[in-house]
Amino acid sequence: MAHCLVTGGAGFIGAHLVEGLLRRGHRVRVLDNFSTGAQTNVRAVQAQVAAEGFAGALEVVDGSILDQHTLATAMHGIEYVFHQAALPSVAYSVQEPLQSNRVNVEGTLCVLLAARDAGVKRLMYAGSSSAYGDHPELPKREDHPTNPLSPYALAKLTGEHYCCLFTQLYGLETVTLRYFNVFGPRQNPNSQYAAVTGRGAVFGRTSRRRTALAGRCEPRQSPARLRTIGQCRARLAAHAGVLYAISTGIDP
Repeated sequence: MAHCLVTGGAGFIGAHLVEGLLRRGHRVRVLDNFSTGAQTNVRAVQAQVAAEGFAGALEVVDGSILDQHTLATAMHGIEYVFHQAALPSVAYSVQEPLQSNRVNVEGTLCVLLAARDAGVKRLMYAGSSSAYGDHPELPKREDHPTNPLSPYALAKLTGEHYCCLFTQLYGLETVTLRYFNVFGPRQNPNSQYAAVTGRGAVFGRTSRRRTALAGRCEPRQSPARLRTIGQCRARLAAHAGVLYAISTGIDP
């Protein structure tokens, strides 16, 4: 089984991703500074591991993606990186654009550099549907133009470009998945995203080659089930160079 690093693994999505990887028997290392992630999410995963006896092993590193020494240590022996760590709030990015850029752009660059230097096989990057901005056409597709309207959206799109660049320049295989609003168990009911419901998600990929893995979204911008994201990430860890559109097609 593979040895995986999940940055932001104590977050809402990240913790479910960690659980899914452990269920598949992988060894998982979480890197999180708990600025937006929660210890309760990690404890919930640890409880599941103990109760169900997952074959995988879990390790938690308390640290920041901006700390290059911590990153280098966390990357040791890692084959696959799932980069979830971010400051996810659009509103916060408008109020604090410098800090948003520092974590979401500089932090992503630090993760890419550490992955390259550690000889990681592939990095999966959590993109954002906010990259589309106010583009009116529905359903959204990966080949639609981007028009970020907030520092957060611009930072996440910049991360996509950095992933593509690292593939071209250094041969580091990267995959970008553009999330719409995500829903599922352990979601914070006070989150700005918690009230958004719908059908499905679109996941983007930094490449010129395109393949449809599953059906399109219904004709509106829709959130994604955590189960869908977990399944997609598990599959995409074994693929490279493809642009995917994936949808549940079911209301939450």
